[in-house]
Amino acid sequence: MYMKSSKNDETQTDFDDPDEQDAQTCCCCQTDSPMYANLWPLIFFFSALTDFPMPLPKGKKPGQHRDWGWVPVLIVTGMAAFVYYGYLHGIFFIALAASDRYSFLCYVSLFAAFTFSTSLAAFIEFHGLSTFDNVALAIIIISGIITLMIGTFTMSHIWLVVLNRTTIENSQFQSWNKAKKFGNANNRLIKVFTESGKNVFNQGCWNNWVEVMGSNAILWFLPFSSKQVAQTDGIHFGYNQQVLQEYRNENAARRKKPATNDEIDLINSLEHGMHHSVTPNL
Repeated sequence: MYMKSSKNDETQTDFDDPDEQDAQTCCCCQTDSPMYANLWPLIFFFSALTDFPMPLPKGKKPGQHRDWGWVPVLIVTGMAAFVYYGYLHGIFFIALAASDRYSFLCYVSLFAAFTFSTSLAAFIEFHGLSTFDNVALAIIIISGIITLMIGTFTMSHIWLVVLNRTTIENSQFQSWNKAKKFGNANNRLIKVFTESGKNVFNQGCWNNWVEVMGSNAILWFLPFSSKQVAQTDGIHFGYNQQVLQEYRNENAARRKKPATNDEIDLINSLEHGMHHSVTPNL
């Protein structure tokens, strides 16, 4: 009985030794060849994305996160640099339609969140710094920063789309609302907002979303614009007729002096459904 146990232990030890495993053929080359070892970062990255098991090269042990190599770091940092450069130089605003811009932000946020969550889960599973190297830590840090920054940026834009506000309108409204709470607003009426804080262009969350993203829900998840969105000119937008009438009544009641040219132009533009900001929600 003792000899049988010792034999099993010896067999188990031999099986667990990676140097004793037979070489396998994969990717048109042997797993113990230098070519397979050099291509392993790309192979491992493909295996992680597709969940398709790939044999380890000779000398590698499961759980060594240096298997990632620099491939994910280059992808994540390259995407971050492209987003940053494109945002500064207005590339996306010119090359992409309005709905495509929001889709692109969602793609980047989801990819960064996926990379961060899976890397963090692996970091916890494999006991942190005992198996993680600098490359794996760089993946967690960079993807976490992108998730926080681009994710917050994406959520703020979705919020503005649902409310049908531009960033300028939202900034003006927040300043006016804060001043009103402290009694410093002096009942002043900011453009396109009533005294009660209603937005003339707020048609409801669903209608606001459809106006920007289109009525075809399938295209919300694809980098293509619907025909409805593509035909918009970026100047004329829908509005809430009841809020517009309330806005006009308040404006008429408060006006004790002749209207200025700006006020007349604003009322005329609202009646024709014209937005005062050329680029909505950006």
